[in-house]
Amino acid sequence: MQSSLLIASLLLGCGAPLLNLSAAPQVRSGGKGDPQVEPGPATYDQALNRVFPAPQQSDFQRGTILSFWLRFQPGLDPDLGTDSQIKVTLVWGTGAVVEYSSTAQRVDTVLHNLSEKNPKAQLDEVLSKLAITRKTLKATPSQVLGWQRGLLRALSQVFSTLPAETKTVYASGTATITVDASSYDVWYSEGQMEFHYADSRSSDQSPFVKWADGFRAEIIAALKQSK
Repeated sequence: MQSSLLIASLLLGCGAPLLNLSAAPQVRSGGKGDPQVEPGPATYDQALNRVFPAPQQSDFQRGTILSFWLRFQPGLDPDLGTDSQIKVTLVWGTGAVVEYSSTAQRVDTVLHNLSEKNPKAQLDEVLSKLAITRKTLKATPSQVLGWQRGLLRALSQVFSTLPAETKTVYASGTATITVDASSYDVWYSEGQMEFHYADSRSSDQSPFVKWADGFRAEIIAALKQSK
């Protein structure tokens, strides 16, 4: 079974969205200064959320029609490049902007190398070792609406299989979880609706991962052509 993370809460009341998913966890300091570097996913997630901040309410400027962030984590595959994030924003009257951010080195590699040299290294010291490239690409509203259709269609296909998968897990008492694989997170905001969805890449790619692979490749190719 495809491993996926989906955190949802139903909201009741007139005019409220049916589905509202949580945003990424916020980085919390454990006292004076930043927390010390410790091996494990938590520190990696903290570093990612500082390098590629998850969307906040203040990010949505007046007139924003829709916006989504796609974050890519390469896992252990050396051929998949570095950590990156794509932000797409469609604003009324001013068109669309695509922002692509990537690290020169993998975040987990920097964490590992620095913690070996200095086990007491602070998170800010880790971040100072990371070179980040940010590029901007103009897009047309029709392009953004096309990406939106592809994203929502892929997610609807994923969600349609969840009842059957849940039934299978319940009946068997077992589930397959992909560990240390490359993965994607997407944050989506439109009006009062917001959601966050994450999925890992595996040999049996989900419709969402296939869409994310294609979208990411399209943006990287467009950035190369715009030079």
